[in-house]
Amino acid sequence: MKGFWKEHWKNCIRICAFLLLLGLVLHRAYQVLCWKDTTGDYLSSLSQLYHTPENTMDVVFMGSSHCYCGVYPAFLWRDRGIAAFDMSVSGQDRASTYHMLLETLKTQAPKVVLVDCYGLLFDRNLLEGNVYRNMLSMKTSKNSIELVKEYVEPEDQMDYLLRWPVIHTRFWEIGKYDFIQYEPSIYGRGAFFSWHESEFEDAGAVEVKASGDLTEENAAWLDRLIALSKEKGFALEFFVIPFRITEEEQMQINAAKEYLAERNVPMLDLNQCREEMKLDPKKDFMDDKHCNAMGAEKVTAYLRDYLLGRYKLSDHRGDEAYSCWDQDLEWYLHCEMKQKISEAESPEEQLECILNQKDLITVISVEGTTEQTEFLNPLGLNKEDVIAGGKWILRDGTLVKIMENDEGAEPYTEDLNATDALRIQYLGEGVGSNVQINYVKFVSPYYPITIVCYDALLKETILAIHL
Repeated sequence: MKGFWKEHWKNCIRICAFLLLLGLVLHRAYQVLCWKDTTGDYLSSLSQLYHTPENTMDVVFMGSSHCYCGVYPAFLWRDRGIAAFDMSVSGQDRASTYHMLLETLKTQAPKVVLVDCYGLLFDRNLLEGNVYRNMLSMKTSKNSIELVKEYVEPEDQMDYLLRWPVIHTRFWEIGKYDFIQYEPSIYGRGAFFSWHESEFEDAGAVEVKASGDLTEENAAWLDRLIALSKEKGFALEFFVIPFRITEEEQMQINAAKEYLAERNVPMLDLNQCREEMKLDPKKDFMDDKHCNAMGAEKVTAYLRDYLLGRYKLSDHRGDEAYSCWDQDLEWYLHCEMKQKISEAESPEEQLECILNQKDLITVISVEGTTEQTEFLNPLGLNKEDVIAGGKWILRDGTLVKIMENDEGAEPYTEDLNATDALRIQYLGEGVGSNVQINYVKFVSPYYPITIVCYDALLKETILAIHL
Protein backbone atom coordinates (compact mmCIF):
# COMPACT_ATOMS: atom_id res chain seq x y z
CA MET A 1 0.00 0.00 0.00
CA LYS A 2 2.85 2.39 0.81
CA GLY A 3 4.38 1.69 -2.57
CA PHE A 4 1.10 2.37 -4.34
CA TRP A 5 0.69 5.68 -2.48
CA LYS A 6 4.25 6.79 -3.35
CA GLU A 7 3.62 6.02 -7.00
CA HIS A 8 0.09 7.42 -7.35
CA TRP A 9 -0.25 10.07 -4.64
CA LYS A 10 -0.41 12.94 -7.13
CA ASN A 11 -3.21 11.27 -9.09
CA CYS A 12 -5.10 10.53 -5.87
CA ILE A 13 -4.89 14.17 -4.84
CA ARG A 14 -6.06 15.24 -8.30
CA ILE A 15 -9.04 12.86 -8.14
CA CYS A 16 -9.99 14.04 -4.63
CA ALA A 17 -9.67 17.67 -5.68
CA PHE A 18 -11.80 17.02 -8.77
CA LEU A 19 -14.51 15.26 -6.73
CA LEU A 20 -14.50 18.09 -4.19
CA LEU A 21 -14.80 20.70 -6.93
CA LEU A 22 -17.54 18.69 -8.66
CA GLY A 23 -19.45 18.44 -5.39
CA LEU A 24 -19.23 22.19 -4.83
CA VAL A 25 -20.38 22.92 -8.39
CA LEU A 26 -23.32 20.51 -8.13
CA HIS A 27 -24.28 21.92 -4.75
CA ARG A 28 -24.33 25.46 -6.12
CA ALA A 29 -26.16 24.36 -9.24
CA TYR A 30 -28.80 22.69 -7.08
CA GLN A 31 -29.23 25.88 -5.04
CA VAL A 32 -29.96 27.73 -8.28
CA LEU A 33 -32.22 25.15 -9.91
CA CYS A 34 -34.09 23.78 -6.87
CA TRP A 35 -37.83 24.38 -6.54
CA LYS A 36 -38.44 27.61 -4.63
CA ASP A 37 -42.15 28.26 -4.47
CA THR A 38 -45.30 26.71 -3.10
CA THR A 39 -47.55 29.59 -4.10
CA GLY A 40 -45.99 31.13 -7.20
CA ASP A 41 -43.43 33.86 -7.92
CA TYR A 42 -40.79 32.42 -5.55
CA LEU A 43 -43.11 32.63 -2.55
CA SER A 44 -42.55 29.54 -0.39
CA SER A 45 -44.41 28.62 2.79
CA LEU A 46 -41.81 25.88 3.41
CA SER A 47 -38.96 28.41 3.28
CA GLN A 48 -40.93 30.65 5.64
CA LEU A 49 -41.44 27.72 8.00
CA TYR A 50 -37.72 26.90 8.03
CA HIS A 51 -36.88 30.53 8.89
CA THR A 52 -39.37 30.74 11.77
CA PRO A 53 -37.96 30.51 15.32
CA GLU A 54 -38.93 27.31 17.11
CA ASN A 55 -42.18 27.10 19.08
CA THR A 56 -43.52 30.51 18.09
CA MET A 57 -46.63 29.46 16.13
CA ASP A 58 -49.83 29.33 18.18
CA VAL A 59 -52.23 28.73 15.28
CA VAL A 60 -51.47 26.84 12.07
CA PHE A 61 -53.76 26.75 9.04
CA MET A 62 -53.24 23.81 6.69
CA GLY A 63 -54.56 23.75 3.15
CA SER A 64 -54.45 24.59 -0.51
CA SER A 65 -54.57 27.91 -2.36
CA HIS A 66 -58.03 28.42 -0.81
CA CYS A 67 -56.21 28.78 2.51
CA TYR A 68 -53.38 31.10 1.52
CA CYS A 69 -55.81 33.33 -0.41
CA GLY A 70 -58.52 33.36 2.25
CA VAL A 71 -56.61 33.64 5.54
CA TYR A 72 -54.07 36.43 6.13
CA PRO A 73 -52.03 35.90 9.33
CA ALA A 74 -51.00 39.56 9.00
CA PHE A 75 -54.55 40.56 9.98
CA LEU A 76 -54.55 38.29 13.05
CA TRP A 77 -51.23 39.80 14.09
CA ARG A 78 -52.33 43.38 13.40
CA ASP A 79 -55.59 43.05 15.32
CA ARG A 80 -54.72 40.80 18.28
CA GLY A 81 -51.06 39.77 18.10
CA ILE A 82 -51.96 36.15 17.27
CA ALA A 83 -48.96 34.23 15.92
CA ALA A 84 -50.65 32.36 13.07
CA PHE A 85 -49.16 30.71 9.99
CA ASP A 86 -50.54 29.36 6.70
CA MET A 87 -48.76 26.06 6.07
CA SER A 88 -50.51 25.96 2.72
CA VAL A 89 -49.36 24.82 -0.71
CA SER A 90 -51.05 25.23 -4.06
CA GLY A 91 -53.08 22.07 -4.66
CA GLN A 92 -52.25 20.63 -1.25
CA ASP A 93 -53.80 17.14 -1.29
CA ARG A 94 -54.54 14.77 1.59
CA ALA A 95 -51.08 13.17 1.68
CA SER A 96 -49.32 16.54 1.45
CA THR A 97 -51.46 18.02 4.23
CA TYR A 98 -50.47 15.24 6.61
CA HIS A 99 -46.75 15.36 5.82
CA MET A 100 -46.61 19.17 5.70
CA LEU A 101 -48.13 19.16 9.16
CA LEU A 102 -45.53 16.63 10.31
CA GLU A 103 -42.83 18.93 8.93
CA THR A 104 -44.32 21.86 10.84
CA LEU A 105 -44.47 19.90 14.07
CA LYS A 106 -40.73 19.22 13.89
CA THR A 107 -40.07 22.77 15.10
CA GLN A 108 -43.46 24.11 16.19
CA ALA A 109 -45.96 23.21 18.91
CA PRO A 110 -49.18 25.04 17.93
CA LYS A 111 -52.13 25.20 20.30
CA VAL A 112 -54.59 24.69 17.48
CA VAL A 113 -54.41 23.44 13.89
CA LEU A 114 -57.19 24.21 11.40
CA VAL A 115 -57.25 22.02 8.30
CA ASP A 116 -58.85 23.22 5.07
CA CYS A 117 -61.31 20.59 3.79
CA TYR A 118 -60.71 21.19 0.09
CA GLY A 119 -58.46 18.12 0.14
CA LEU A 120 -61.62 16.03 0.54
CA LEU A 121 -62.77 17.02 -2.94
CA PHE A 122 -59.99 15.70 -5.15
CA ASP A 123 -57.61 12.75 -5.25
CA ARG A 124 -54.82 13.84 -7.60
CA ASN A 125 -53.41 17.20 -8.68
CA LEU A 126 -54.33 18.06 -12.24
CA LEU A 127 -51.48 20.58 -12.58
CA GLU A 128 -47.96 19.18 -12.77
CA GLY A 129 -46.60 22.37 -11.24
CA ASN A 130 -48.67 21.76 -8.12
CA VAL A 131 -47.25 18.25 -7.83
CA TYR A 132 -43.77 19.77 -7.91
CA ARG A 133 -44.71 22.38 -5.29
CA ASN A 134 -45.92 19.69 -2.92
CA MET A 135 -43.19 17.13 -3.58
CA LEU A 136 -40.03 19.18 -4.12
CA SER A 137 -40.22 22.11 -1.67
CA MET A 138 -39.63 20.21 1.55
CA LYS A 139 -36.12 19.58 2.87
CA THR A 140 -34.99 16.06 2.13
CA SER A 141 -35.75 13.88 5.14
CA LYS A 142 -37.58 10.71 6.08
CA ASN A 143 -40.77 12.73 6.03
CA SER A 144 -40.27 14.06 2.48
CA ILE A 145 -39.33 10.58 1.25
CA GLU A 146 -42.48 9.09 2.78
CA LEU A 147 -44.58 11.79 1.11
CA VAL A 148 -43.15 10.97 -2.32
CA LYS A 149 -43.66 7.25 -1.81
CA GLU A 150 -47.23 7.82 -0.69
CA TYR A 151 -48.25 10.13 -3.53
CA VAL A 152 -46.06 9.52 -6.58
CA GLU A 153 -46.50 6.49 -8.84
CA PRO A 154 -43.74 3.89 -8.22
CA GLU A 155 -42.21 4.27 -11.69
CA ASP A 156 -41.73 8.03 -11.12
CA GLN A 157 -40.66 8.05 -7.49
CA MET A 158 -36.92 8.02 -8.13
CA ASP A 159 -37.16 11.22 -10.18
CA TYR A 160 -38.77 12.99 -7.21
CA LEU A 161 -36.45 11.46 -4.63
CA LEU A 162 -33.34 12.48 -6.58
CA ARG A 163 -35.00 15.79 -7.66
CA TRP A 164 -32.37 16.45 -10.32
CA PRO A 165 -34.35 14.71 -13.13
CA VAL A 166 -37.18 17.18 -12.48
CA ILE A 167 -35.45 20.45 -11.59
CA HIS A 168 -32.82 20.44 -14.34
CA THR A 169 -35.56 21.53 -16.74
CA ARG A 170 -35.84 24.83 -14.80
CA PHE A 171 -32.69 26.05 -16.53
CA TRP A 172 -34.78 28.00 -19.06
CA GLU A 173 -36.89 29.83 -16.48
CA ILE A 174 -34.42 30.85 -13.78
CA GLY A 175 -34.49 34.46 -12.56
CA LYS A 176 -32.70 36.66 -10.06
CA TYR A 177 -34.38 35.02 -7.05
CA ASP A 178 -32.77 31.73 -8.01
CA PHE A 179 -29.46 33.35 -7.11
CA ILE A 180 -30.48 35.45 -4.12
CA GLN A 181 -33.00 34.80 -1.35
CA TYR A 182 -36.48 36.19 -1.96
CA GLU A 183 -36.94 37.95 1.37
CA PRO A 184 -40.73 37.44 1.73
CA SER A 185 -39.97 33.71 1.69
CA ILE A 186 -38.16 34.31 4.99
CA TYR A 187 -40.55 36.49 6.96
CA GLY A 188 -43.86 35.87 5.14
CA ARG A 189 -46.47 33.86 7.03
CA GLY A 190 -47.80 31.79 4.13
CA ALA A 191 -50.47 34.13 2.71
CA PHE A 192 -50.73 35.30 -0.89
CA PHE A 193 -51.80 38.94 -1.20
CA SER A 194 -54.02 39.87 -4.13
CA TRP A 195 -56.55 42.64 -4.79
CA HIS A 196 -57.78 41.27 -8.11
CA GLU A 197 -61.57 41.28 -8.37
CA SER A 198 -63.58 38.80 -10.42
CA GLU A 199 -67.36 38.75 -10.21
CA PHE A 200 -69.09 35.37 -10.34
CA GLU A 201 -72.53 33.90 -9.82
CA ASP A 202 -72.88 31.68 -6.78
CA ALA A 203 -74.23 28.19 -7.46
CA GLY A 204 -76.14 28.27 -4.18
CA ALA A 205 -74.97 24.77 -3.28
CA VAL A 206 -74.36 25.84 0.32
CA GLU A 207 -78.11 25.38 0.83
CA VAL A 208 -77.77 21.63 0.20
CA LYS A 209 -78.35 19.80 3.49
CA ALA A 210 -78.10 16.21 2.24
CA SER A 211 -74.93 14.20 2.78
CA GLY A 212 -73.10 12.05 0.29
CA ASP A 213 -71.00 8.99 0.91
CA LEU A 214 -67.69 9.57 2.67
CA THR A 215 -65.04 7.63 0.77
CA GLU A 216 -62.68 5.26 2.58
CA GLU A 217 -59.75 7.47 1.58
CA ASN A 218 -61.34 10.58 3.07
CA ALA A 219 -62.35 8.80 6.27
CA ALA A 220 -58.82 7.43 6.64
CA TRP A 221 -57.38 10.93 6.14
CA LEU A 222 -59.62 12.43 8.82
CA ASP A 223 -58.80 9.62 11.25
CA ARG A 224 -55.10 10.01 10.54
CA LEU A 225 -55.14 13.70 11.42
CA ILE A 226 -57.25 13.08 14.53
CA ALA A 227 -54.73 10.46 15.70
CA LEU A 228 -51.86 12.88 15.09
CA SER A 229 -53.56 15.62 17.11
CA LYS A 230 -53.97 13.27 20.06
CA GLU A 231 -50.36 12.10 19.79
CA LYS A 232 -48.90 15.63 19.58
CA GLY A 233 -51.38 17.35 21.90
CA PHE A 234 -52.82 20.11 19.71
CA ALA A 235 -56.48 21.01 19.22
CA LEU A 236 -57.67 19.98 15.76
CA GLU A 237 -60.42 21.65 13.77
CA PHE A 238 -61.47 21.47 10.13
CA PHE A 239 -62.80 24.40 8.12
CA VAL A 240 -64.03 25.34 4.64
CA ILE A 241 -62.86 28.57 3.04
CA PRO A 242 -65.68 30.22 1.04
CA PHE A 243 -65.67 29.31 -2.65
CA ARG A 244 -68.14 28.44 -5.40
CA ILE A 245 -69.06 24.93 -4.42
CA THR A 246 -71.14 22.39 -6.37
CA GLU A 247 -73.99 20.35 -4.91
CA GLU A 248 -71.91 17.17 -5.03
CA GLU A 249 -68.99 18.87 -3.28
CA GLN A 250 -71.28 20.29 -0.59
CA MET A 251 -72.69 16.82 0.02
CA GLN A 252 -69.14 15.50 0.57
CA ILE A 253 -68.42 18.33 3.00
CA ASN A 254 -71.66 17.56 4.86
CA ALA A 255 -70.72 13.87 5.09
CA ALA A 256 -67.31 14.75 6.53
CA LYS A 257 -68.91 17.14 9.03
CA GLU A 258 -71.20 14.38 10.29
CA TYR A 259 -68.29 11.94 10.50
CA LEU A 260 -66.23 14.44 12.52
CA ALA A 261 -69.16 15.30 14.81
CA GLU A 262 -69.35 11.66 15.82
CA ARG A 263 -65.71 11.99 16.92
CA ASN A 264 -66.21 15.35 18.67
CA VAL A 265 -64.02 17.19 16.16
CA PRO A 266 -65.39 20.58 14.97
CA MET A 267 -65.79 21.59 11.35
CA LEU A 268 -66.44 25.24 10.53
CA ASP A 269 -68.08 25.57 7.09
CA LEU A 270 -67.52 29.22 6.25
CA ASN A 271 -69.54 28.81 3.08
CA GLN A 272 -72.51 28.76 5.44
CA CYS A 273 -71.43 32.03 7.05
CA ARG A 274 -71.23 34.25 3.97
CA GLU A 275 -74.12 36.49 4.93
CA GLU A 276 -72.79 36.89 8.47
CA MET A 277 -69.37 37.84 7.06
CA LYS A 278 -71.04 40.05 4.41
CA LEU A 279 -68.98 38.47 1.65
CA ASP A 280 -69.71 40.05 -1.72
CA PRO A 281 -69.21 37.75 -4.75
CA LYS A 282 -68.77 40.86 -6.88
CA LYS A 283 -65.87 42.34 -4.90
CA ASP A 284 -64.39 39.84 -2.43
CA PHE A 285 -63.09 37.10 -4.74
CA MET A 286 -60.23 36.94 -7.23
CA ASP A 287 -62.04 34.07 -8.98
CA ASP A 288 -64.82 31.64 -8.09
CA LYS A 289 -62.44 29.51 -5.99
CA HIS A 290 -60.33 32.09 -4.14
CA CYS A 291 -60.84 35.14 -1.95
CA ASN A 292 -58.94 38.36 -2.59
CA ALA A 293 -57.60 40.69 0.11
CA MET A 294 -61.03 42.23 0.70
CA GLY A 295 -62.57 38.80 1.17
CA ALA A 296 -59.64 37.60 3.28
CA GLU A 297 -60.15 40.58 5.59
CA LYS A 298 -63.69 39.39 6.32
CA VAL A 299 -62.85 35.68 6.53
CA THR A 300 -59.86 36.28 8.80
CA ALA A 301 -61.85 38.59 11.08
CA TYR A 302 -64.50 35.88 11.47
CA LEU A 303 -61.83 33.28 12.27
CA ARG A 304 -60.19 35.69 14.73
CA ASP A 305 -63.37 36.05 16.75
CA TYR A 306 -64.09 32.33 16.49
CA LEU A 307 -60.63 31.36 17.77
CA LEU A 308 -60.61 33.89 20.58
CA GLY A 309 -63.98 32.59 21.69
CA ARG A 310 -62.63 29.05 21.97
CA TYR A 311 -58.95 29.34 22.89
CA LYS A 312 -56.71 31.44 25.07
CA LEU A 313 -54.24 32.93 22.61
CA SER A 314 -51.47 35.28 23.72
CA ASP A 315 -50.77 38.70 22.25
CA HIS A 316 -47.11 38.52 21.16
CA ARG A 317 -46.77 42.02 19.72
CA GLY A 318 -43.61 43.68 20.97
CA ASP A 319 -41.77 40.39 21.49
CA GLU A 320 -38.57 40.29 19.44
CA ALA A 321 -38.88 36.53 18.99
CA TYR A 322 -41.94 37.22 16.81
CA SER A 323 -40.29 39.74 14.48
CA CYS A 324 -41.30 37.64 11.44
CA TRP A 325 -44.90 38.62 12.10
CA ASP A 326 -43.97 42.32 12.32
CA GLN A 327 -42.13 42.06 9.00
CA ASP A 328 -45.00 40.17 7.41
CA LEU A 329 -47.42 42.94 8.38
CA GLU A 330 -45.06 45.59 6.98
CA TRP A 331 -44.85 43.63 3.73
CA TYR A 332 -48.64 43.48 3.55
CA LEU A 333 -48.94 47.23 4.19
CA HIS A 334 -46.48 48.01 1.40
CA CYS A 335 -48.34 45.69 -0.99
CA GLU A 336 -51.56 47.46 0.00
CA MET A 337 -49.95 50.86 -0.65
CA LYS A 338 -48.81 49.70 -4.09
CA GLN A 339 -52.37 48.62 -4.83
CA LYS A 340 -53.77 51.99 -3.73
CA ILE A 341 -51.30 53.75 -6.04
CA SER A 342 -52.47 51.62 -8.96
CA GLU A 343 -56.10 52.48 -8.19
CA ALA A 344 -55.54 56.22 -7.68
CA GLU A 345 -57.30 58.38 -10.22
CA SER A 346 -54.88 61.31 -10.21
CA PRO A 347 -51.20 62.08 -9.60
CA GLU A 348 -52.24 63.96 -6.46
CA GLU A 349 -53.87 60.82 -5.05
CA GLN A 350 -50.82 58.77 -5.99
CA LEU A 351 -48.49 61.14 -4.15
CA GLU A 352 -50.73 61.09 -1.11
CA CYS A 353 -50.24 57.30 -0.90
CA ILE A 354 -46.48 57.60 -0.44
CA LEU A 355 -46.30 60.60 1.89
CA ASN A 356 -44.96 59.83 5.38
CA GLN A 357 -44.28 56.19 4.47
CA LYS A 358 -41.01 54.59 5.50
CA ASP A 359 -38.72 52.39 3.38
CA LEU A 360 -39.39 54.53 0.30
CA ILE A 361 -36.86 56.35 -1.87
CA THR A 362 -38.52 59.08 -3.92
CA VAL A 363 -36.56 60.89 -6.64
CA ILE A 364 -37.84 64.26 -7.90
CA SER A 365 -36.36 65.61 -11.09
CA VAL A 366 -37.31 69.10 -12.30
CA GLU A 367 -35.67 69.66 -15.67
CA GLY A 368 -37.63 72.44 -17.32
CA THR A 369 -39.88 75.39 -16.67
CA THR A 370 -43.23 74.43 -15.16
CA GLU A 371 -46.21 76.15 -13.61
CA GLN A 372 -47.07 73.14 -11.43
CA THR A 373 -45.09 74.39 -8.46
CA GLU A 374 -47.84 73.77 -5.89
CA PHE A 375 -48.04 70.09 -6.83
CA LEU A 376 -44.61 69.49 -5.28
CA ASN A 377 -45.33 71.34 -2.03
CA PRO A 378 -46.33 68.17 -0.12
CA LEU A 379 -42.91 66.72 -0.98
CA GLY A 380 -41.18 69.71 0.63
CA LEU A 381 -40.34 71.75 -2.48
CA ASN A 382 -41.38 75.41 -2.59
CA LYS A 383 -41.97 77.53 -5.67
CA GLU A 384 -38.39 78.83 -5.77
CA ASP A 385 -36.97 75.30 -5.65
CA VAL A 386 -39.11 74.18 -8.55
CA ILE A 387 -38.29 77.22 -10.69
CA ALA A 388 -34.55 76.69 -10.08
CA GLY A 389 -34.81 73.01 -11.04
CA GLY A 390 -32.56 70.15 -10.03
CA LYS A 391 -32.68 66.65 -8.54
CA TRP A 392 -33.88 65.71 -5.04
CA ILE A 393 -34.25 62.54 -2.98
CA LEU A 394 -36.98 62.24 -0.34
CA ARG A 395 -36.34 59.49 2.21
CA ASP A 396 -38.02 58.94 5.61
CA GLY A 397 -39.39 62.49 5.58
CA THR A 398 -36.04 64.11 4.78
CA LEU A 399 -35.63 65.94 1.46
CA VAL A 400 -32.09 66.34 0.14
CA LYS A 401 -31.05 68.12 -3.05
CA ILE A 402 -28.64 65.87 -4.94
CA MET A 403 -27.57 68.18 -7.77
CA GLU A 404 -28.32 71.17 -9.90
CA ASN A 405 -29.15 70.77 -13.57
CA ASP A 406 -25.49 71.08 -14.50
CA GLU A 407 -23.99 68.89 -17.21
CA GLY A 408 -20.67 69.15 -15.43
CA ALA A 409 -21.96 67.74 -12.14
CA GLU A 410 -20.80 64.31 -11.01
CA PRO A 411 -23.50 61.60 -11.28
CA TYR A 412 -25.09 60.40 -8.05
CA THR A 413 -25.16 56.60 -7.69
CA GLU A 414 -26.56 54.36 -4.95
CA ASP A 415 -26.88 50.62 -4.54
CA LEU A 416 -30.48 50.14 -3.47
CA ASN A 417 -29.89 46.47 -2.67
CA ALA A 418 -27.90 43.53 -4.01
CA THR A 419 -29.52 43.69 -7.46
CA ASP A 420 -30.87 47.22 -7.98
CA ALA A 421 -28.94 50.47 -8.41
CA LEU A 422 -30.00 54.10 -8.75
CA ARG A 423 -28.20 56.63 -10.97
CA ILE A 424 -29.05 60.34 -11.10
CA GLN A 425 -27.28 62.71 -13.49
CA TYR A 426 -27.86 65.61 -15.86
CA LEU A 427 -26.95 65.01 -19.48
CA GLY A 428 -29.25 67.65 -20.84
CA GLU A 429 -32.90 68.56 -20.46
CA GLY A 430 -35.28 65.63 -20.93
CA VAL A 431 -32.63 62.91 -21.31
CA GLY A 432 -34.19 59.61 -20.23
CA SER A 433 -31.18 58.34 -18.31
CA ASN A 434 -31.07 61.42 -16.06
CA VAL A 435 -32.95 59.20 -13.60
CA GLN A 436 -32.28 55.53 -14.03
CA ILE A 437 -32.80 52.37 -11.95
CA ASN A 438 -30.85 49.51 -13.44
CA TYR A 439 -31.61 49.73 -17.17
CA VAL A 440 -34.93 51.52 -16.84
CA LYS A 441 -34.86 55.21 -17.84
CA PHE A 442 -37.55 57.41 -16.33
CA VAL A 443 -37.16 61.01 -17.55
CA SER A 444 -39.34 62.01 -20.49
CA PRO A 445 -38.43 64.76 -22.99
CA TYR A 446 -42.09 65.82 -23.07
CA TYR A 447 -42.54 66.61 -19.36
CA PRO A 448 -40.49 68.90 -17.10
CA ILE A 449 -41.15 66.97 -13.88
CA THR A 450 -40.44 63.32 -13.13
CA ILE A 451 -41.21 61.64 -9.80
CA VAL A 452 -40.00 58.08 -9.22
CA CYS A 453 -40.69 56.14 -6.02
CA TYR A 454 -38.75 52.98 -5.21
CA ASP A 455 -39.95 50.71 -2.41
CA ALA A 456 -36.95 49.39 -0.50
CA LEU A 457 -39.05 46.67 1.16
CA LEU A 458 -40.74 45.35 -1.99
CA LYS A 459 -37.54 46.05 -3.96
CA GLU A 460 -39.35 47.53 -6.92
CA THR A 461 -40.42 50.83 -8.42
CA ILE A 462 -44.01 51.46 -7.33
CA LEU A 463 -44.60 54.90 -8.83
CA ALA A 464 -43.43 56.90 -11.86
CA ILE A 465 -45.16 60.22 -12.57
CA HIS A 466 -44.53 62.70 -15.39
CA LEU A 467 -45.95 66.21 -15.19
